[in-house]
Amino acid sequence: MKIHVIFPPWIKGGLKTAANHIVKGLLRENYRVKVININEQGLMKTCLRDISTTCRAYFEDDMSDVVLYLGSIPLPGHVIYKASRIPTFLFIHGYTRHQLISTILSSQQCRIRLGAIMLLLELDLSRILRTINFYIAHSETVHKACKIPVPHRIVLPQFMFQEEIEELQRFGNKIRNETSNFNNEVKIVAYTSHSFSPRLLSIHDLITLSRLCSKRINRKIKLLLIDPNSKPFENNLIKIVKFLPRDNFLKELATSALYIETCVDDEIRYSTLEALALGTPVAKIIYPSYQDRIDYTNAELLTANSFKELVEKIADYIDNLEKLYPIYSKAGFNFVKTKRTWHRVKMGLIKHLTGASKDDI
Repeated sequence: MKIHVIFPPWIKGGLKTAANHIVKGLLRENYRVKVININEQGLMKTCLRDISTTCRAYFEDDMSDVVLYLGSIPLPGHVIYKASRIPTFLFIHGYTRHQLISTILSSQQCRIRLGAIMLLLELDLSRILRTINFYIAHSETVHKACKIPVPHRIVLPQFMFQEEIEELQRFGNKIRNETSNFNNEVKIVAYTSHSFSPRLLSIHDLITLSRLCSKRINRKIKLLLIDPNSKPFENNLIKIVKFLPRDNFLKELATSALYIETCVDDEIRYSTLEALALGTPVAKIIYPSYQDRIDYTNAELLTANSFKELVEKIADYIDNLEKLYPIYSKAGFNFVKTKRTWHRVKMGLIKHLTGASKDDI
């Protein structure tokens, strides 16, 4: 089976990592994958390039059996694939509708607001007119937030490949062997996001969390926050950076007592899987309404149903760090190794790709 995978220019950061992982997984399943990168600047140029690329493929008889659009928004060229009776898939990353509406309301530039309106209309029209056959997302919650009909949903959780897990395990063990054990000062790491979202703990929440935990157990907690939207800041206990090189980020993760997953729904992000593979325990809020959608337990991740409960659990964890760290470290690593590899999560996507045919269009 031949698959065209369309990369729009806004595929960056964590989204690019997730997209590259999907392509790598498809190649491992022996699909003939052709990656089409659209590197234009500006929405209109991107749309025109997508249409011209699709038309060229049509007239040169280079159309695929399936097309997969990445980046949450179906570019207009997908209508040509649909008209040619080729099944169309769209990978949605995050609360797309909320992020576009936020852009419309908050942006000072008319051009950016108009672009967000056009993308929002494109997403809604593709859903209403059913020009997309299947939508792929990391969690059921994202599907519901984007109002995707149930028969068209594919859940593909964040995952790692076996060799990535083994490499991070070796790296984590090496770094920890070179550093001393935890002393009176405990380090916690957290990463926010490039976009503002109701599904994430804010930087203010994380600082408050750290202070409450420290006060509760009378122990110093050093907090490292990676926040692309904040100004760099540092004092004795709090350090905020916009970005860390990957090697530095992994080293900080490996030497921290805890990593906080800032998503408050059922999803866990790739950086969380990296932390677990390194052997670093992870704490996370998971509200009760999402409990039936998760594949991890409180024995694998330090989970709480509320902010108050998270403070209590993290404080208790740090107060008993020498005892609990190795327990959560081992359990978290086993979670990634047994539940979040490509081999474990691929079946839903592969089933729909293999079963998609022109007779269904």
